[in-house]
Amino acid sequence: MTNTALIGSSCPLGKLWASKRFYDYLFEPENWDLIRNKQFGEVLLIDPAFWEGPAAAKAEPNKYATLTEKLIHRLHEVKIERLTYITTLDLLPPDGDEDADQLTESSDPYLNDRIKLRDFLNLQFGRVLTIRLPELIGLGQGFSVLDELKKTDKNTLPVSLLERHQFYPVSRIVADVETAWMCGLFSANLVSEPVTTFELVEKIVPELQDKLPVAHETDPTGSLRTSKIAFMWHDPMTGYILEKDDLFEAIRSACIQEQH
Repeated sequence: MTNTALIGSSCPLGKLWASKRFYDYLFEPENWDLIRNKQFGEVLLIDPAFWEGPAAAKAEPNKYATLTEKLIHRLHEVKIERLTYITTLDLLPPDGDEDADQLTESSDPYLNDRIKLRDFLNLQFGRVLTIRLPELIGLGQGFSVLDELKKTDKNTLPVSLLERHQFYPVSRIVADVETAWMCGLFSANLVSEPVTTFELVEKIVPELQDKLPVAHETDPTGSLRTSKIAFMWHDPMTGYILEKDDLFEAIRSACIQEQH
């Protein structure tokens, strides 16, 4: 029998995963020394960018750079037959799919950490499945623009009116990753059809429409990534695993669960 491990077990996404599947080892920074010289049949690694959410990782670049370096150092002494790497979409162009040219260098510490970890994992281990996720719904605060929309104490919401957002409901993550392995994939962008901030407010929290800012030419355009293999989850071949109607329903469901 081969051992299995989950790296990032104490973060919200790791806790969700561990509640649905058994792992022989649950690793987090406090016990990373135990990973040395071990051999695993299967490992799930959650990028540190998702431990508290990308916003937190960008706000504390030194903290997360140290974590990333420590993680890479420990994994030098580990053998893994099959690795699932859960990461962000940040290294892809704003409109890229799985085949798009990825970022190879950056002066941004946050992006540089993603580059370092991606390159190390793909050079160190033979069979890596990279799952790229957009903003997450169903994990609580810190993982999507929905948190900004909850800051109703401000006269104007701290968002951009026409910025496009893509989401992923984490309730389906375990099954989707297992599907990707069964399909023999090496990477997958699990992205929804993009929606603007205005659409999001209109459909989910219409009572906040008066707090929306006006649009400016300098506003960010947001994410328009697609997936060339999304048809394995959703037909017709739109490039998305969730279209707008299904996405809004998933967001409403997640909001209801958070209230309870």
